[in-house]
Amino acid sequence: MKKIFMMMFLGLIIISMVGVVSAKTDVVGVIYNEDYSQEISGASVNITCVQENVTSFRNTTSSSDGRYGVEFLCSECNTGDIVTVTAIKGDLSGVETGIVHDFGLTVKVAIVNVTVPEFGLFIGILTLFGAIGVFFFVRR
Repeated sequence: MKKIFMMMFLGLIIISMVGVVSAKTDVVGVIYNEDYSQEISGASVNITCVQENVTSFRNTTSSSDGRYGVEFLCSECNTGDIVTVTAIKGDLSGVETGIVHDFGLTVKVAIVNVTVPEFGLFIGILTLFGAIGVFFFVRR
């Protein structure tokens, strides 16, 4: 009886170790435009996770509905770690950060939605100077 109990205990330890070894952290989200009214497909998405001053990288592309998702091993990215997601579409980009949360024994997720502004910095400055120029022209 003692031998059977020990074999069952050893089997339970082996099964639980498989779960620990294969534990992963998912980083998922949606790439939106500036006012969250439309998803952006085909954006280049760069994901970094910093764990104890060690940075891990993943790259992907947002799908047709703006969604993206990558997996890190828990040894690379775990509960409480900071995740930074950068989305680039053409000459526009957006950056957001999030924290990995533990939603159960093996479910670790960071949900980071990124907005990409409709106007780039150059276009925004050009618009501002254009508005100032029109103001002085009309005032003349």
